[in-house]
Amino acid sequence: METQDREWQKLTQQYATCARQFSEAVAGLGGRRDTGPETVALWEQIKELHAACLPIEKEVDRYLGLDERIRERSAGSIETE
Repeated sequence: METQDREWQKLTQQYATCARQFSEAVAGLGGRRDTGPETVALWEQIKELHAACLPIEKEVDRYLGLDERIRERSAGSIETE
């Protein structure tokens, strides 16, 4: 159980750090008054930070067993289309 707790703590810390960096960059975008090169660079950084969070998000889903539920839901929606 302790190993699971450590893994969960590691995952949540990683995700929190990533989400915080993403959030701070998005907040910075809200303060921009122009669409010049600095804004474009910030936008690129935001996209990179968002992409960096996705693998951690998938690991959290896996840890919580949500990945299987998501696959089941997706398969069900494909069958009903």
